[in-house]
Amino acid sequence: MRTTTALRRLLQQPGIVVAPGAYDCLTAKLIEREGFPAVYLTGAGTAVTRLGKPDFGFTTLTEMAAAASAVAATVAIPVIADAVTVQVGQRIMPLPAGMPRSSAGSKEGAASPRNAASHAAW
Repeated sequence: MRTTTALRRLLQQPGIVVAPGAYDCLTAKLIEREGFPAVYLTGAGTAVTRLGKPDFGFTTLTEMAAAASAVAATVAIPVIADAVTVQVGQRIMPLPAGMPRSSAGSKEGAASPRNAASHAAW
């Protein structure tokens, strides 16, 4: 079954879908191994682990797409990717054919300016 179909079925069930946040392939694999039905690729975690910077728009669309593709290729469960992290003004472009894709994108927390409280440690 395609992961998009699996996610659609999960969302049609009563209750909530628990999709713990991952920031790389290893954490996604651990989430899958523990039996969760989906994984959420966090933009903040991706920014910190790939760039060593807070989630203030430093991550490019290419970097987030690469992270989502790598995670999607690593796990068999649906991947919901943060679609807000990328730099403002970038266009959403189709990924090359054959490149693994996340099952969905999330625009949670998209308010501007970004919530500085979530980055207080920086």
